[in-house]
Amino acid sequence: MAAPYIRALTADPALASVPSLTDYSDHSASWEETEFPIAAGASTVAGRWTGEPGWVEFDAWPYREFCVIVSGRVVVESRDGSERHEYGPGDAFMIPPGFCGRWETVETTTKVFVGVHE
Repeated sequence: MAAPYIRALTADPALASVPSLTDYSDHSASWEETEFPIAAGASTVAGRWTGEPGWVEFDAWPYREFCVIVSGRVVVESRDGSERHEYGPGDAFMIPPGFCGRWETVETTTKVFVGVHE
């Protein structure tokens, strides 16, 4: 018997939410994303995310986010261009809170994530 607090990070339609575009400083006309979050604690959220090709820019990433790309490709680049990283299936990475830059979804992508507010 599984413990009641263990939850799979799935694309359960009952959990689907679309973040507001006002969360970003700029975005491409084609930007499209869906999150399937679960609360994992008072300051933590975890879930699955899907996105279509396009990009968003942000002035300050809101939390420390740990990501694992399940399928697709993304590029994360700092606003000043000093950092540019491309990630694909199986890649894991962390974005620190306050990070300023661009997230580009190069091809339809699914990731799992954990966000920790500090």
